[in-house]
Amino acid sequence: MQTPGFDRTRDVLVFLSIPKTGSTSLSEMLIDAIGPDASCHLPDRQVDAWNQGLVRMQDQLRRSAMRFRDRILRRDWALAQATFLHGHHPFWAPIPGWRRPVYITLMRDPLARTLSGYFYIRQKAERMRRMSPTKRRILSCDPDDFFLDLLDS
Repeated sequence: MQTPGFDRTRDVLVFLSIPKTGSTSLSEMLIDAIGPDASCHLPDRQVDAWNQGLVRMQDQLRRSAMRFRDRILRRDWALAQATFLHGHHPFWAPIPGWRRPVYITLMRDPLARTLSGYFYIRQKAERMRRMSPTKRRILSCDPDDFFLDLLDS
């Protein structure tokens, strides 16, 4: 049995981004290929529940305000009309709209991804004046120490 191809009128291409896998580069290439008018960024749903406690309250309030703003600006309508959706979106969360989602993602060698994460966090930490203990620890160790810490944890 032959499977039907991608149909722009019936399907929506959903690129679920995994951090530090090259997903930004692929997203930009797909937006160029499909067109910016047919592409839309998925809403940020990393901290979307009210059961996270007060530690994450600022993120929850910020995301609630973002969803409210998106409703006013009718970005939910843009999501429903797009042919290509991309962003950090959990697989379990519903995809807005009526189209059938066709999912793609990128995988990367775990060691290369971890090393990329190390240098990404280190680069951000070098620009900060105040930082978390995790970022302070990353600045004080080299990649080998970082890997050993990860293996120990």
